[in-house]
Amino acid sequence: MNRYFGASIAALVCTATTVYADSGVGGLGVGVDAGTLGAGVTLVKSIVPHRLSAEIDLNAPIKVSYDTSVSGTRYDGKLRMQGNGALLNFFPSESSLFHVSGGAYFNQNKVDLNGQFSAGGFTLNGRQYSSSELTSLGDDITFRKSAPYLGVGWGDGSAGPGWHFNANAGVLYQGSAKVDVIGTTPYLTGSPQYNALFSSLDAQRSIIAEDLNQHLRWYPVITIGLLYGF
Repeated sequence: MNRYFGASIAALVCTATTVYADSGVGGLGVGVDAGTLGAGVTLVKSIVPHRLSAEIDLNAPIKVSYDTSVSGTRYDGKLRMQGNGALLNFFPSESSLFHVSGGAYFNQNKVDLNGQFSAGGFTLNGRQYSSSELTSLGDDITFRKSAPYLGVGWGDGSAGPGWHFNANAGVLYQGSAKVDVIGTTPYLTGSPQYNALFSSLDAQRSIIAEDLNQHLRWYPVITIGLLYGF
């Protein structure tokens, strides 16, 4: 996946460079930004001045901790937000900084849930399990890696020399959540107790996946940045 995504970025950069060289005009913008896909570096290359530009976003993750509850079980959650993308920005008017953006991100958004004991155990699918029956509980949640993006923005970091403000808002389609539930138990695989526990864990997994699919299938993307044009 990294190989294919890297090839896509390289192709976009080569296209932008070729058109720029043929036209003899254009610009380059380099800057920093931060938002709901992390914080990092942005490169913007003009393809058709004031009408079309290519953009690459390279971000480091931003992590947020929170608490949540699912079917009576309390979790300590950690949300990891990160995406590296390649976009094209289209400006409907040469005299405006408003633009429409489309492209794709290598999506590394992730959620980790660590179950917390309540009254000496966990509640799963309406059944109480003691700490001796289920010694630990965790959920590892990921989404599709290749995620298309569509949004709008304000600013043109390649418009000319100097500093340029840039803001974008859009949505990333990251698809259905993949939820892996990890539980530790002394029960032997295949025993009635193990099968009952597995059924409860699977029901918990389905509840978590349904909730995430309802709220995060379309992931909101908001970024604010400052770029310097050359």
